[in-house]
Amino acid sequence: MRTKRIKSAIKEEEEEEEEEEEEEEEEEEEEDEEEEEEEEEEQNRREIEKGGEIKGRGGKGGGKDEEEEEEEGEKE
Repeated sequence: MRTKRIKSAIKEEEEEEEEEEEEEEEEEEEEDEEEEEEEEEEQNRREIEKGGEIKGRGGKGGGKDEEEEEEEGEKE
């Protein structure tokens, strides 16, 4: 009887530890994703300040890309 309780307690403790590890991993993944988003936003801000296009948005940017500038140079 006593060994069953001990084994049960050990098993329960191991399961709790596994759950805690999984939660920690999930939190780390969320933090990494947030960091990546913040870095991307910061990079987009810098691009906007330079007059470039925002990556990943597909919208029109304020500046011209290299290809457009080359085409204009050839026309002149």
